Amino acid sequence: MNRTAFSVASCLLVACIALGVCGCGTQESAQDVPGIASSSPTSGGQARIASSMSTYIEFLLDNDKTVSTHMSERQRAILERALDNDGTLSKADHEEAWNNYRQCTVDKGYTPVVTTVYTEGVRGSAPMVDVGDRGEEVLQKVYQDNAECNELEYGNVGTVYRLQTGNPSLVQDHAEGVAECLRRNGLVDKTYTGATFDQEREESADLYGKLMGELGVQEAKRKADEAYSFDRNDPQVQLCHVTNGIDIRQENPDDSEVWHPFGE
Repeated sequence: MNRTAFSVASCLLVACIALGVCGCGTQESAQDVPGIASSSPTSGGQARIASSMSTYIEFLLDNDKTVSTHMSERQRAILERALDNDGTLSKADHEEAWNNYRQCTVDKGYTPVVTTVYTEGVRGSAPMVDVGDRGEEVLQKVYQDNAECNELEYGNVGTVYRLQTGNPSLVQDHAEGVAECLRRNGLVDKTYTGATFDQEREESADLYGKLMGELGVQEAKRKADEAYSFDRNDPQVQLCHVTNGIDIRQENPDDSEVWHPFGE
């Protein structure tokens, strides 16, 4: 699997289903999460999604009143508890929302949805789904049902939890968010920036493209990862990515989780 695509096996329909944010081994564009422009930049001058996590949660709760698909009362209650806790969402509440989301997919006749799991219980932003040979119409129905369950029970909670875990400054640009997280955890030096990250990512992608045909997917990926200043297999590095919109483990077929909504 390369950086931006996945293979479709013979007689199988395999695709990505977003969990509230874009993904599938790729990055969100400028933190494409529901947000409000903030007039209060970070200390580094970066634009922010909101001035504070509490402000962001208030926005999500207010915005829910204006959209066609509303959050369940259970998801709203979890966000309201976080708001009462100075904008901090508990791990237990995050897991509750995730389990409610999984139960919703079961109630629609599927197996419980699965996705990659990172440290701190953070969930990857987009699972792969395999409906076997059931065809495009069935795949689209799974898309629709999953999206409804996600929006109803988990989407906004998942976004808040990812942000507070790996992007507490609410940096809007995904590359800057990754870089700040890496610096904060001592995984790169203090001069490392979002521009550095973008440059290394481009170099890695170019190298992967050149080597894939010669070495195969896994070895080409291993070589391409050497373009980075950090170990992409480090759990904390991976957490910095996924909490800033890059579901890094979905880039590796050996690490990615595949949801079989009708069973294997």
